[in-house]
Amino acid sequence: MTSKAVSRLTFEVSKDGKTYSPFWITTYKYDPVVQSFVTEQKTLMWNADSAAYVFGDGGGCKRWNIVRDARGRVLTSEYWYQDYSTPTPQLKQRLTATYADSVGHAVDIKYEGLEYDYNTNEDVWQETESYRSIKWAATDDQYVDIDASFLQGEQRMLAADTYYAGQANGTLSVTYDAKNVEDYAYVIDQPGVGKQEFKIWTTDANGSYEYHNKTTYIANDYQGSGWDLDSVVVKNDDHGYTVSQEKFLLSDVKVANGEGYELQDGNKYHITYHPEYDIPQSVAYEGYYYISTDPDNPWGSFEQRYVETKRTDYSDYINAAEGAGEFTAIKPVGKSAVDIDVRMGANQVSFTAPGLKSYRLFDAKGRVCLLATGRDGGTVNTSSLPKGQYLLQIVTANGVKCVKIAK
Repeated sequence: MTSKAVSRLTFEVSKDGKTYSPFWITTYKYDPVVQSFVTEQKTLMWNADSAAYVFGDGGGCKRWNIVRDARGRVLTSEYWYQDYSTPTPQLKQRLTATYADSVGHAVDIKYEGLEYDYNTNEDVWQETESYRSIKWAATDDQYVDIDASFLQGEQRMLAADTYYAGQANGTLSVTYDAKNVEDYAYVIDQPGVGKQEFKIWTTDANGSYEYHNKTTYIANDYQGSGWDLDSVVVKNDDHGYTVSQEKFLLSDVKVANGEGYELQDGNKYHITYHPEYDIPQSVAYEGYYYISTDPDNPWGSFEQRYVETKRTDYSDYINAAEGAGEFTAIKPVGKSAVDIDVRMGANQVSFTAPGLKSYRLFDAKGRVCLLATGRDGGTVNTSSLPKGQYLLQIVTANGVKCVKIAK
């Protein structure tokens, strides 16, 4: 199976609000086994002088090389990075997994990175963090990373001993919601230091969520006992796109002073959608900042409020055929295909469409998950798709039809 490659071309609005200039192109490739995992993300910036896309400030290429054994288990995963300052990709991090036949799953996972050694005056490979004596609720052994949610495919970690730079960093325990495993909580208990408690849960059918991150400190030579708590609230619209994100902060010191949550950071988005394909067409951003209230004394008086910081218009989402060297834009056909019959099942979507030319499945970010052709109909297997919103585009000789799919 070959990796998919998807590109997005964006246009930034200039200061006059009218002139648009190309800004970047990002292409993605995906692991053929864990298909939701990006194995390459390449961003090229527009250079007006050379009129070409190059590795510029903010551009770069990230790549993960994964090695599996004959049983399909991940043995190593290497992370490479390249930007405008490095002529060739540089190996930055590697993951190594150790398996025990009696258990059947990975019991140890180690990360190594390049760290500067002042004794030799050079970068050397050192262990940065590791998970040992891992216990799993479920795992398919096809993970390629241990991310902050401990979730990837069927991967669900229950407990582990954690280490940083080879030193014990406490025990980790994770719990998951019985109905939605993406709602999880974990505790890292560090003897003599304190506990970190984290919980995330969804709040509505659109996938909006909140999380609380609480750290409890034990009195030591550096600080007194106490705790801090930050809370992040992310709201999505009925398309599944984020429309606001706000971060609140609370500490025992503020509680003692009778204070409540304080908004520390926040962003809001105003999204307009493509009239036919139901994907973002324009996004305006607002940020929560300190703004001067006195024009004559700009540094003497401030208040916090949301102000517009950026506005972005997106071109048509485009699919890059691997090795083709061309981008084919998704263009409206112009007529509706009223003779298409779509049937929704538990794990598949099937349809009949006389004169069918092709059909594509897009995820909520506009990435092409499936591209296929057929005669008079087709079937999309949704059982392996991650939870989220999707758009099925069916193109026939008589027109085009787009159907929303919620997983």
